[in-house]
Amino acid sequence: MPPKRKKNVDKGVDALPDHRIPIYDHEGNMRGHVGHKATAATVSRFIGQHGAKLGKKDGRDAWIAPDRNVTGGHGSVAAIPLEKSVRAARGSVRS
Repeated sequence: MPPKRKKNVDKGVDALPDHRIPIYDHEGNMRGHVGHKATAATVSRFIGQHGAKLGKKDGRDAWIAPDRNVTGGHGSVAAIPLEKSVRAARGSVRS
């Protein structure tokens, strides 16, 4: 039996079908692609943060992640423990 040939796999935006929407992180790297019913919550699984916007890149619709330096997320590393304690306290209060 002859050996099997390796498949040539195209990568990047050029390899995507027209009905798929690419996802770009804050540095402009493509992290994946989704269908037209995807939401910002779906995209957050690929980029690791919320706040992605549907925009245009290279003349094509694309999900684009916000800059990591923009406030609205944790802001700083010091704010993470505070945010966790506020979240825990919110769940412990009974009304």
